[in-house]
Amino acid sequence: MGISVLMSIYKKEKPEYFRETMESILAQTRQPEEIVLIEDGTLTPELDAVIEEYQKRCSNLKVYPHKENQMLGRALADCLLYTSPSPRDKRQS
Repeated sequence: MGISVLMSIYKKEKPEYFRETMESILAQTRQPEEIVLIEDGTLTPELDAVIEEYQKRCSNLKVYPHKENQMLGRALADCLLYTSPSPRDKRQS
């Protein structure tokens, strides 16, 4: 079974916190199959730059923008729409 990490990022987040989060994920013994990130509204240029840096480093990082802030609950719910189906899900179809 694969692991999916679901995250939302908002313009008020500090770029260093996102960097710490990504480094923590990458330091894990078991790597996620995918990292799904919702950009919840327009981000700062600094956040955009850090996200772009990790997109280059992590082929499993999928980034999806919301044009407007949808709040954390909605953003994380939307992450589920973008996750890859697990082998178990495929068997049940």
